[in-house]
Amino acid sequence: MSDLIAKVADHVAILADNAILNAVENKLKKEKDPGAPPEFYARVCLPPAAQQDVWNLIAERATAAFGSSNNITHGVKINSAQKKPIVGIDPNFIVVRASSQFAPELYDTDGTLLDRSNPVHVKIIRAKFFPGARVRAMFSPFNWSHKLSGNGVSLNLAGLMAVDAPDAQRLAIGGVDTSGVASKFAKAGTGGVPANQTGNPGGADVQSAAQTSNPFQQNAGAAAQGANPFA
Repeated sequence: MSDLIAKVADHVAILADNAILNAVENKLKKEKDPGAPPEFYARVCLPPAAQQDVWNLIAERATAAFGSSNNITHGVKINSAQKKPIVGIDPNFIVVRASSQFAPELYDTDGTLLDRSNPVHVKIIRAKFFPGARVRAMFSPFNWSHKLSGNGVSLNLAGLMAVDAPDAQRLAIGGVDTSGVASKFAKAGTGGVPANQTGNPGGADVQSAAQTSNPFQQNAGAAAQGANPFA
């Protein structure tokens, strides 16, 4: 099992919306069970190349629990198959929503385990684990059965590790994508702060990104060519 978890973590992922500093109420669970405890969660977007490793992690748990991975519920989908695809994420990326009642372990890029009770560490967490940040995700699968949904496997959020990616752009999660509008009117070289320090939509760092093809675009058709359990 640990090898399967590590294989998923081999893939650099994009962190989307999350609650990893403090647990929050899950409104859907709260409606069904008023006593449902708060939880930590993160939506993590993995490239198409991670599809087989994510499926192996789910299938191994399902086979151990139910004897087969056929017809199980897992909730993992490619971005384009979601009811509300995440803006700014490749449509063929796999979106995993993982949660836990226990605080997931958070690691800095040098492997330091970050302490939520340490104000300095909290600043690092806020600076490096934002929507759009690059991370390595560690998921722990668990099986369950429900009279309506049947057998299923969900993924616990065990840990996240920050990846050094200074060019990572913040995602417009839960709001308007203002950067796209601002870039239309931006005048390069007129700002007071160096563009490579701000992520300014009119700066050179964003312009160069726009001129470069999506590094994951070459894999965009890979998921569609075979049987995709997440489509």
